[in-house]
Parts: sequence; structure tokens; C-alpha cells
Amino acid sequence: MKKLTSFLLSGCLAMLLAGCAYHVKVPQGNVLSQAAINQLKPGLTEYQVEYLLGSPLINSLQPNTFDYIDVVDKDNVQTAHLLVINFGTNGELINYTLSAPINKPGFAVEGPEAALNSVTNN
Repeated sequence: MKKLTSFLLSGCLAMLLAGCAYHVKVPQGNVLSQAAINQLKPGLTEYQVEYLLGSPLINSLQPNTFDYIDVVDKDNVQTAHLLVINFGTNGELINYTLSAPINKPGFAVEGPEAALNSVTNN
């Protein structure tokens, strides 16, 4: 009887612990902020851009281009921001394109129409 009680108690404890599992959401891609993007201006070197935004996590298939992807997961809805930075042959920033403005304080989620309205700085 003591073994049965011990077995049932350990089974109940295992079920309780299984229900308390916590899943940590890990940010995917680069963590971008609108404040850092606002500091981008023509003439910055590749090194200066990497200092502001960090290294791009993906290699661009286009020469003289940095591609940054920031994925925000809020309430099981994922929103991706794509930042493409173009450099001249001298290694200085020419322009950049951001798929949608980044609003991270409240983690506002843009709809699909926001991704279509591209924000471009030339």
C-alpha cells in the first residue's frame, strides 16, 4: 500500500510540474529599433552601419548590400520587418528600404497592407 501511495503521489507531482512548463520566446533575426534606423544617413561606411545595427544575420545575394530581418512575436502573431541597405562601390551608404515602420514600445502589429507600403529613404 505504501508503494502504491508513493507511486500515485509521484505521478500527481509529475503532472503538476508538466503543466508549469514555461516557454521562452526567442527573438528571431536582428533586433532593430526605429531610433537606430533614424541614424542611418548617406555616406556612412559599412563599419559604421554595423556599429549602429549589428552584423546582418543573412548574407545578401547582391553585392554591396546588407539585409536585416527583425521578427516580432506578440500574442502568437508574427510581424517581420525587412531592412535592405545599399552601399556604393566605395563602401558608403547610398540608400535603404524598410518594409514598415518599427513600433516596438507597444509592439504594435501591422497588418499585411503595412508591409506593402514600403518606406524608402533615397
